[in-house]
Amino acid sequence: MAITPVSATIPTVVFVPSTSGTPHAVLYNNGPAPVYLGGSGVSTSVGFALAAGDRLDLSYNAGTIWAISGYQTGSPMGTVITATTTLGGTTLTTAAGGTFFTAGMWIAVDSGTPRQEIAQVNGSNAGSVFTNGPLTYSHGTAATFAQLTPGPTTVKTSHIGAT
Repeated sequence: MAITPVSATIPTVVFVPSTSGTPHAVLYNNGPAPVYLGGSGVSTSVGFALAAGDRLDLSYNAGTIWAISGYQTGSPMGTVITATTTLGGTTLTTAAGGTFFTAGMWIAVDSGTPRQEIAQVNGSNAGSVFTNGPLTYSHGTAATFAQLTPGPTTVKTSHIGAT
């Protein structure tokens, strides 16, 4: 049995199917937070939820499965005030309070929507928050972002291989 740590910030591979026979695995969420399963772009808004303590039997699964854990958002929080947050951009423009976001902090942008993404803060000033990498989506006026508090957990995989 493999036990894989799963974080709220970067999707992690929890199952790679066998190259022969019929791939089969049983995934257990043996941690305290929910886990969301899917492809390499899995998020809490598009993944299949596996609650803490639950298991999932994956008979005949031919694809790699990725996981990300749940999280909570809290202070500081911000709201985009202009539609300048573009696909591939690294700046979230806010009315005020940008300085509350510090380098290295993880944030959730547009949490709970199909445009949800997780980003790491590179720096900030009074009216802007800068991310370490490019944003995957554009975020319009009134999009919210907040500090992310991860709910790290683990996924135990058993019965890996052909059946």
